[in-house]
Amino acid sequence: MEGVMVGQNLKRMNAKLNLDKVAMLQYEKSSQYYVEQGKFMQNQVQKLAELAKEEDHEYSKSYQTLSDFSKHSAALYSFPIISSRIALSPHSSSAFALLAI
Repeated sequence: MEGVMVGQNLKRMNAKLNLDKVAMLQYEKSSQYYVEQGKFMQNQVQKLAELAKEEDHEYSKSYQTLSDFSKHSAALYSFPIISSRIALSPHSSSAFALLAI
């Protein structure tokens, strides 16, 4: 009878050991997965930072271009308008007339 009880005890211990082995393998796989995910996320954050830096550079270039255009437009607008003071002669070119208006 004692041999039967020892045998059953041994079977339960082996079953528990197998369950522990399975749980340990699952934890190891989960740990590997989360380490890989952490590396992936770090890579994504780095790419996002690079994109943000590039976008900031493009924004600065666009802002500067727009600012330069605005200054140029303001300079052109500040020229005096000579529209009705020029009497067009029949010999004047229409291109000059359009520029003067």
